[in-house]
Amino acid sequence: MENNGFVIENGVLKKYTGDNGEVIVPEYIVAIGEGAFAANKSITSVTMMDGLQRIEAGAFEGCSNLVYLTFPSTLLMIGDRAFAGCASLLGAVLPDSIASIGEMAFADCGSAFGRQLVLPGDLVSLGDYAFANCTIVQIVLNNRMDYYKRFAFTHCHSLEKLILPDGREFSANDLGSYRDYTASLNETLRQMHSPVGTDGCYIATAVYGSYDCPEVWTLRRFRDDVLGKSMGGRMFIKAYYALSPILAKGLGKGMAQKACRMALDPFVAYLQSQGISSNQYKGR
Repeated sequence: MENNGFVIENGVLKKYTGDNGEVIVPEYIVAIGEGAFAANKSITSVTMMDGLQRIEAGAFEGCSNLVYLTFPSTLLMIGDRAFAGCASLLGAVLPDSIASIGEMAFADCGSAFGRQLVLPGDLVSLGDYAFANCTIVQIVLNNRMDYYKRFAFTHCHSLEKLILPDGREFSANDLGSYRDYTASLNETLRQMHSPVGTDGCYIATAVYGSYDCPEVWTLRRFRDDVLGKSMGGRMFIKAYYALSPILAKGLGKGMAQKACRMALDPFVAYLQSQGISSNQYKGR
């Protein structure tokens, strides 16, 4: 069925064939289908009505003259590359209802979010390169996300600050370059979502660049199965968690990271030779 340039099937907007630059998506639409507006150079604004739940892959990809977007409060999902290359976007605000944002969803979108990107309150899944090459100065994180993929904000060279859900602020310089600061960020978030001293491993994560890798799994087992079973070991763990968040900022990059890894590698190898496994470890 085609109505005013909208090709619609079972509530899904499959294609827009109109020539109106200011588009209002009908309120009975529940999803905007894959590539529905892709590479349309005519549209300049899109208003989406409540009831819309999904924007599928590449729906608006390459709409280089699209400037204004109004999202509905019912939106749950934005698919891969949904707005990639929409370089003229300005002032977009993501509603709290969004739970999932796909890979490269807003890649190469310039100043789409102005100086500040506020992640949706219900967001639990954020794809790699989701905001790559966006001109964002600060990002406000939410309470639901406890892990960020390594390249979610890659090449956001204007990024200066990350604001955590508990109000703490980190400068991008403190966390390292775009290539590795997500490891430090994820470890900080893990500490916020876990009792202190029960799961996180700040320094090892910063040195090895990931919380989930064989070396860190070995060290976490050593902490839980060896240190955690003696009073002296537990005192060491307590001191470690008091100091490591500060130390990790300086040890997770450059020569300091290389030096720490050279020091830790033999110790990790020794632990493994003593039977401490390097297999995946979920903790206790």
